[in-house]
Amino acid sequence: MRPYYEGWYMKQQQGGDILAVIPGRAQDEAFIQVVTADGAHYLPFPLEDFRQTGTRSMRVGRSLFSPIGMMLDVQAPGLELVGRLRYRELTPLRSDIMGPFAYLPMET
Repeated sequence: MRPYYEGWYMKQQQGGDILAVIPGRAQDEAFIQVVTADGAHYLPFPLEDFRQTGTRSMRVGRSLFSPIGMMLDVQAPGLELVGRLRYRELTPLRSDIMGPFAYLPMET
């Protein structure tokens, strides 16, 4: 079986405050990765805790992610994220998130 990875990069920023949440799945597990100015956390979940509805929403554990926001329920040692974030007035990316690597034939 070929290696498999799928993840969404959801970055929130206001001034110097940054929160990036990357929900997804790999070949044998689901995950949520959280990146802040203070550090990064990788939270593995059983693959059974991953559900996707078409291309519009993704659920990992008790957290839900969609193009209009996220509902977080993540509790781990040193990390607790519980709440709802709704998106409005989004700023589109100026370029592909992969930068110059988007032009190379590679799998991510």
